[in-house]
Amino acid sequence: RSLCDWSSDVCSSDLYRLADTLMIYHPVGEPDDEIIRHTSRILKTGLVHFPDDGQLWLAAAQFHGFLAGQWLHDPAEKKSFEDASAGMFEHAAQLANDNQTIQWKAMVGGKFLLGAEGKREAVIDWYEKLYAITDDESLRAHIDELLAPLRQERDVERGRRREDRKSTHLNSSHTVISYAVFCLK
Repeated sequence: RSLCDWSSDVCSSDLYRLADTLMIYHPVGEPDDEIIRHTSRILKTGLVHFPDDGQLWLAAAQFHGFLAGQWLHDPAEKKSFEDASAGMFEHAAQLANDNQTIQWKAMVGGKFLLGAEGKREAVIDWYEKLYAITDDESLRAHIDELLAPLRQERDVERGRRREDRKSTHLNSSHTVISYAVFCLK
C-alpha cells in the first residue's frame, strides 16, 4: 500500500523520505531483512508517486546503497540493492538541475558504489554523465579533476594490453617461423 492511502490529505514525498528513518532506526535491536525489504518497497512506491522529486530519489539511493547493506544477510540481495542504488543516484542527479547539493551528493554516492567494486569504466561513465547534466561550474571542475587520473589509468592499461597482444602475436609467429626454418634444413 501507499503511504498516501493512509493519509491522502497530508501526502507528500516527505513521508517517503522519512521511511528509512522510521523503519531502520527503531528503538529496539537491529532491523531484520524483512524490514529492509519493506522499507525498500515503501521508498519505491514513493518514487512512483513522486517521480520528479530528486531528493526522494537521493534518499532511496542512499538507503539502497549504504543503509540496507549494513543489515542484509544475503550477499546477492545486498548486491542487487547496491546495483539499484547506482541507477537511483544517476536519476537523482538528472532530476536535480536546480539543486546542486543533490548533484554533489549523487556524484559522491555513485562514485563510492562503483569505485568500491573496481568498476573504473563505470565510474568514468558516471562522471561524464553528471558533467553533461550539471550547470554547476565548481562541480564540473571537480569532475574534471577526478576524471583525469581515471582516464590516465585506463589509457596506460590499454597500452599495456596492446603491447601484450603484440608480444603474444610475435611469439606465436616465432614458432611458425622456427618450424618453417627447421623444415627447410
